[in-house]
Amino acid sequence: MLNGVSDDKLEQLEAAILDGRSLPPSKLRARARRLIARHDPDSIVHRNKLAIADRDVWIRPAENGMAYLDRHLPAADTHTLAMRLREMSV
Repeated sequence: MLNGVSDDKLEQLEAAILDGRSLPPSKLRARARRLIARHDPDSIVHRNKLAIADRDVWIRPAENGMAYLDRHLPAADTHTLAMRLREMSV
């Protein structure tokens, strides 16, 4: 989660995030995301670019001439693709 955070802000962010270490994991992750967005918004853009570069689509065979389509895509693209696939499957 701290991947891409600038070095000058990393120590401060780590300390602020660890202040919430008694929180349940999901709340701690949410806290970390909010703190990172507030203190180093450029890291969000950087992480998004890395994630986009890592996008991919997988096809796995299934029985009876069917297949599974798995994907790791930007959210907006995934929603558009899902709507289009639903239209095609009717």
